[in-house]
Amino acid sequence: MRVLPVLALVLVLGGCARDLDAAGARTFTDAALRDAGLTQVSVAEPTEPCEVDGADGIRTTAATEVGEVSLCVSENLGRALSVRDPGLSDAQFARLDAYRDGTPEDRARPLAIGSAVLLLAGVVIQLALHLRPAPARA
Repeated sequence: MRVLPVLALVLVLGGCARDLDAAGARTFTDAALRDAGLTQVSVAEPTEPCEVDGADGIRTTAATEVGEVSLCVSENLGRALSVRDPGLSDAQFARLDAYRDGTPEDRARPLAIGSAVLLLAGVVIQLALHLRPAPARA
């Protein structure tokens, strides 16, 4: 049963959810602005920390056809916490406000499920090997 501890470790680590990082915040910003109907989106590389109503986020800026748009993207809620924009229409702002991405738990779920399947397979294999009949001796 040497495989069992390794598989248990994989299961535990697979379920660990990580908050959004700067690259993820830039990807979120691009996707959210495009979903809102903007077509010319260029997200700037630098980011900075931000906070809105006690929720931590990462501030991103993007050059768009309506000017520079700045988002405070939540690190763990899968949404924009605040928007600074020079000219989004009400419809675009509503789509941006409604845009949701996966939370850390959502992003970790496939890995946790895969880890659980590996753990189960390891246990079944170990049991099958342990319970198989001994070879007949002539």
